[in-house]
Amino acid sequence: MASPTPAEPGRPFVEGPLCIDLLNTTWRSNGETVDFLATREGVSEFSTANNHPLSPAASRHAQHNLINAREVIRQLFMGGDPTEELDDVLDEARVTRSHDGTGITITGNSPENALSIEAVVNAIEEFQTRKTRIRSCAHDDCVLWFLDTSKGGRRRWCSMERCGNRAKARRHYQRTATTN
Repeated sequence: MASPTPAEPGRPFVEGPLCIDLLNTTWRSNGETVDFLATREGVSEFSTANNHPLSPAASRHAQHNLINAREVIRQLFMGGDPTEELDDVLDEARVTRSHDGTGITITGNSPENALSIEAVVNAIEEFQTRKTRIRSCAHDDCVLWFLDTSKGGRRRWCSMERCGNRAKARRHYQRTATTN
């Protein structure tokens, strides 16, 4: 697995909630899987972009937590049962009830845990409310995820520009190659 610098061109920032953004910290580039969280710089950039800036020392611990959270989310969205791994991610979470008892807030005990906990909680909420709209890209060479917000709910690609056009061009080439 390649380890990019945080500024590697082509990091796909697919729109969507935090849990989808965390899933999309791995992607395919030139036939190889790239892991944006493989470096502390990538972890720091991802954390800062999601309003959880970290010290260099904290990013080392956060790296492990974010990678674990990403795998829990992937298992959840793929229909697996990440119960044990989920417990590990949420182990240090604090649950606080609102004064009127109608809501809860879940936070991490430390900056190293806060973002991974927030991402997992976000994934659970999204899974409960929009399970059928969370999808992986239909392109064979793509590992990205997206939240389908289209009116008809029939979106297939992480982005039309990135994968939809490539798939359509491939089908067109195959059709014209067989007719010639």
